[in-house]
Amino acid sequence: MDPDDSMGVYLNALDGIFVPSSAIGNELHYYEHLASPARVVPFIVDLPARLYSPPDRPARTFGIIARLSPEKNQDVLIRLLPELMRKVPDARLVLVGAGPTEGMLRALAAELGVSDAIEFIPRFDRIDEVIDRIDIVTLLSDVEGMPLTLLEALCYGKPILATAVGSIPDMVIDRYNGYLVDKADMTGIVEHLVEIMADKECYLAMSENSRRLYADRFEPDVVFEQLLELFEEVILQKRGRILEDRLSRGI
Repeated sequence: MDPDDSMGVYLNALDGIFVPSSAIGNELHYYEHLASPARVVPFIVDLPARLYSPPDRPARTFGIIARLSPEKNQDVLIRLLPELMRKVPDARLVLVGAGPTEGMLRALAAELGVSDAIEFIPRFDRIDEVIDRIDIVTLLSDVEGMPLTLLEALCYGKPILATAVGSIPDMVIDRYNGYLVDKADMTGIVEHLVEIMADKECYLAMSENSRRLYADRFEPDVVFEQLLELFEEVILQKRGRILEDRLSRGI
């Protein structure tokens, strides 16, 4: 690949472009000058088989499974915890993952006096070991593609609070299975967390809606069927172009 060429030079030579979300397709059109429509096929995640079980207790924990790094903004979750605990005293934060900001996050928790209300889980072997420790998945990233951690959250029926970056608006329908939030609006984030924690019906509805969204859009069998249909479409279009070329040359 010539470093002076844009990616669009190569993308536009292909018969079909598959992207995990419409947002990423739009970025390719805008930044890489993609000429033809991109076909949306979501990522899939291989998860242990488990039937969905609606929550049978109030939500009390929030957090995320993600690398501890600056762009994930886990520090915001720690900073809002004192205000949240004034309204929900037994609220707890769960941070699953390791990374360069771990020391800073632990120091911040100690400074704010909330270390006892935070569980750090640096590593795990299976998602089943940690996913049920988080009632409300909260991802405040500055940048994302299509975060697999939110696919996991959908599969396990977790309400989600997340910033509207990358493919997240395809995964979080505001007020349906969670909220799209501004990381700078800590008061607003706290209000949404309190709503889900205080209202068991809201928690249950958003949990069921996350699972429903996963089953409708992101379940592997659904995605594979969609992918096969799009492959057939690309093949038919390719055959059509070949036939037109032959006819134009009198072959």
